[in-house]
Amino acid sequence: MSSPSEGPRLLSLAATIAHQAVMAMERGEAGTDGALIVQVIAFARHSADLGVLDEVLIETRDRLSRPDRGPADRARSTLDWIDLLYPVLLAGHPVPPRLGALLAAPDPAAEADAARREALGEAA
Repeated sequence: MSSPSEGPRLLSLAATIAHQAVMAMERGEAGTDGALIVQVIAFARHSADLGVLDEVLIETRDRLSRPDRGPADRARSTLDWIDLLYPVLLAGHPVPPRLGALLAAPDPAAEADAARREALGEAA
């Protein structure tokens, strides 16, 4: 079990993992995105059974597949996944190396956006 002073750091880590998973789900489940989603679900199984995970996954996909989706849908889905991941981290489960490697992998969309901003002279 982690110490109380670790809470904010672990919450930030849970938010990072949840955000990356939601963005991967929005892009689709191909290649690295699919592997990330599988690893996040496997990690979340430390705190939730498959039925709960299945419900959250379906709700997330439903929200993200709507044509009128927006930032609030991404935020709601991210919060749902934080609720599943944060208790796992608080319980002291380390992020598996494979999930850590997927999180550390470069994000092509973010890199392309940063390159576009730089080329246009926009602030980051």
